Amino acid sequence: MLQEAKVAATPGKDFDTYRGHQFMRFSFAGSYEEMSEGVDRLRKWLNK
Repeated sequence: MLQEAKVAATPGKDFDTYRGHQFMRFSFAGSYEEMSEGVDRLRKWLNK
């Protein structure tokens, strides 16, 4: 995902050792335009 969509994520278990294995964690930082572009890239990558 990072290499193809240029969007990073971390396993949820890094934040919740009990149920975190069920989730992924995303953190958005930057301008609205940058965040919107990141979401668009992620959406396109997921819909391949």
